[in-house]
Amino acid sequence: MKKLYSLLISVLLACLLVAAPQCKAPAAPQGQEQTSADPSEDVSEEPSAEPSSEPSEEPSQEPSEEPSVEPSEEPAPVEESIVAGHFEKDLGDGKVAKGFYYIVDMSDERLCFNAISVKPVARLTDIFTHYVDAGVKPYILINAGYFGGTVSVSPIVHNGVMMTSGADGQGKYDGYYLSRAAFGMTKDRQFQSCWVYPCQDDPYGGLYAFPEPIPNDDRTDTYVTAPPTTQTEGAVRWDVEEAIGAGPMLLKDGEDVSIESYHKEVHAIGGRAGYNRHPRSAIGATADNKVIFLVVDGRGAGGSAGATIPEMAVYMKELGAEHAINLDGGGSAGMVGPEGTFVDTPSELPGRRVASVFMITDKDVKRNY
Repeated sequence: MKKLYSLLISVLLACLLVAAPQCKAPAAPQGQEQTSADPSEDVSEEPSAEPSSEPSEEPSQEPSEEPSVEPSEEPAPVEESIVAGHFEKDLGDGKVAKGFYYIVDMSDERLCFNAISVKPVARLTDIFTHYVDAGVKPYILINAGYFGGTVSVSPIVHNGVMMTSGADGQGKYDGYYLSRAAFGMTKDRQFQSCWVYPCQDDPYGGLYAFPEPIPNDDRTDTYVTAPPTTQTEGAVRWDVEEAIGAGPMLLKDGEDVSIESYHKEVHAIGGRAGYNRHPRSAIGATADNKVIFLVVDGRGAGGSAGATIPEMAVYMKELGAEHAINLDGGGSAGMVGPEGTFVDTPSELPGRRVASVFMITDKDVKRNY
């Protein structure tokens, strides 16, 4: 009986063990890391609940494009600042005057304006070649002041230095005290046409500008017997970087002053050639500081009859000049363009040798010819 009772107790215990739920592993004590029961299983690190102080950079879904770089705008060619042209005027009786000109926008700082004393005298085409060989690019050359033999009788200023006063030791021109027209550029690249004289009482020998010519008049044989000085009314030291004198003044402040200037500057002392048609050249500037170079062929060269002094004033005004002066003419008149050849037809070929030129180049010419 005792055996049967023990057997029943054993069976009952066995049944209870089978029906009981399985037990979980005990929790790890606080502060200890729970490890996986299976050593083959990787333990993944839980992300921190705190956001990172550095913002995470999300990779772009599309490949990033390089910012498009616009090509820098190329500056306009320097030649666009130089306008070339020509005209033909019907003079009647089957005659014409043929003119050739350049208008140069000197706001283009790639262009340099030079007043050159040429020693020894040389032809324009040879002067062009000389500067090319020296590494300078000339764009325009035009004959400038008056000369006798090989010596300039007109004032020349280059790089702020007076190369020649254009007068003898007493400050006279052809035995007379004269103020004649000159064209020049100041340090700030402004252009002026003035009546000038090398006042002898200036210890530095500078040129002085006057509001009007010294009151000579070759129509009445009236001549000033004393030279102007730095104290003469209206005298102002002419501070220019580049300048050459010639004359007469053609236009001043937009007004045609050619006839009065012709006589007061005493250009007719040997005759009245200014009223006859000849090859002529001139230089001037517009109200907005563009420089105008003009040559009119004459004496039949290129089929042109030439121009008078008053006609040159008209032509320069038509081209837009606000102020302008006449340059040496006749066989000296000529102009060479960017190719190094004459744009006009000089009356003396291959061109007369001259003592001074105005020149547009690609760089400042620090020395004279």
